Amino acid sequence: CHRHQHQASWALSLRAMAPTAFPPMPPLLMRPNRPPPSPWVESNLPHLPPPPAAVLDLACGRGRHALLLLDMGYKVTALDRDREALDVLSKRAPPEGKDRLSVVCADIEANGLPSELRSQQFAVVLVVNYLHRPLLKDLQGLLESGGLLIYESWAKGNEAFAAPRDPCVLAERTLVPDELRELVLPWAEVIGFSDGFLEEYEGHDCVKQLLCARHRSAMVENAVVASGAAALDGQDALRALLVGFDSSADGNGASSAFLGVGAFGKAWLHGRGIAPSLPFGTPELLALLRDYAPHERRDAHLERMRNLAAEGGMLLDDAGSLDEGSVLNDFRLWSASLVKRLPALSGDGLRTETLSDESELRRFFESAALASTADVEARGDGWTIVANQLQGAAPCLGDLQHRLFCRTWLSGGINGYLTPPGAIGKPPHVDDHDVLVLQQDGAKSWLLLDTATREVAAEVVLNAGDVLYLPQGVPHHARAHSDGGQPSLHLAVGLHRSPMSWASILAAVLTLRCHSTSEAQGALPLGVVQEIDSRSSVFAACGGGDHLLRP
Repeated sequence: CHRHQHQASWALSLRAMAPTAFPPMPPLLMRPNRPPPSPWVESNLPHLPPPPAAVLDLACGRGRHALLLLDMGYKVTALDRDREALDVLSKRAPPEGKDRLSVVCADIEANGLPSELRSQQFAVVLVVNYLHRPLLKDLQGLLESGGLLIYESWAKGNEAFAAPRDPCVLAERTLVPDELRELVLPWAEVIGFSDGFLEEYEGHDCVKQLLCARHRSAMVENAVVASGAAALDGQDALRALLVGFDSSADGNGASSAFLGVGAFGKAWLHGRGIAPSLPFGTPELLALLRDYAPHERRDAHLERMRNLAAEGGMLLDDAGSLDEGSVLNDFRLWSASLVKRLPALSGDGLRTETLSDESELRRFFESAALASTADVEARGDGWTIVANQLQGAAPCLGDLQHRLFCRTWLSGGINGYLTPPGAIGKPPHVDDHDVLVLQQDGAKSWLLLDTATREVAAEVVLNAGDVLYLPQGVPHHARAHSDGGQPSLHLAVGLHRSPMSWASILAAVLTLRCHSTSEAQGALPLGVVQEIDSRSSVFAACGGGDHLLRP
């Protein structure tokens, strides 16, 4: 009973973050002789296509999820190596669903996927509490275009709560941080993801990764969409989202249009000349780097935070009365690195060199004395300068980040990339969040790659004042134009689609109501921040704005 109470609590919490209303569970789904589904699986049922779509339940055991899906009307293929478990599943199958159930007894760890499965594709693939890494590479091929992957398994750190403790077994049976998300980002849209500690999950404390992702078509299809009428609407919404950052115009109403447009999270968008006017270009970036010593301000800020914590926290009135020159207001949580593309060696492919040590960076900036675009070309030594979290260094960028957050409730930082003429900074890569690229100086060609072949599917040229929206998971890299001899500077504004939700706020408040607090009146209790932070990953639902916190 205790276990089912916790499970019900998890299911209700996860339903609260679902982007669509969770359908009422009909009586046939609540069969008393069927074990309850995993809360993660239950919370993602709204994403399933209509029955009788084909579902593959891998390592199904006795089939608690296969039975649920049969009751919902789906055609289910259940695979496991335990013949006795499959016999139990077959006996438990409802009479009206037996013709929709196929059981496959196979040891995929010894023999790989059976040939009959390799020739099929499914609308849904489900994996719960199972990890066999050679299988991971086959998941994409098992899904049809638009198919749904629901995956849940033990992650690093779970050894503190469950056996085995053998290092070899742990390495083979536990996921490393972010492993599932990084696996699917090149070919799927992440709907929901969590990686971390779960309290009383199905009756036990544990560490798990939870993933729900939808297989998307190749990047070339996105390129077609981006050149069609749907993209025109998206460009209008993108333009409306960015309006008013250099004036008193109110763009709050535009956020719904941008988040609700069909291209959001689906296709890239190119807006010509719609970037907000920002007093931040190459000279301003170089000026920040002249006395590069971020650790000094960082250490000073952390010491101040320790003192405030020891004094019982800082009241809101205290925050408003801080002097302009105080350590807190002067604190700039930003950093820099240098990246350079190296010539490819035989058989080694693309190579890069990165310099990130603060002392080495400071020596470089002092000796190079970069102050202008001409200096970058003459003494920059071919490095691309990467400045992270610039919203903490330039007031105009902090204002940009703040206004975007207020309009979209999507959090994220602002990074700057200053690339010499003709150079490529970062190699082809995939971001796990959406990005708004604001071209500030020079010109840059963005190469968007097909998610399957990694061949160039589209090339987008950004000139100063242009904006490029890239949804998460699109492989890309960029080259600065060599004509004109001017370096290229762009700002990358991150949009993380896993911010706070009503569900995470409610969970934090309900948890804290169970405990007395002695925090000073008017202060934000530390417990609220900790609860929201710990639960937000569980309630993260990428791919839609319905669950986001609204004013």
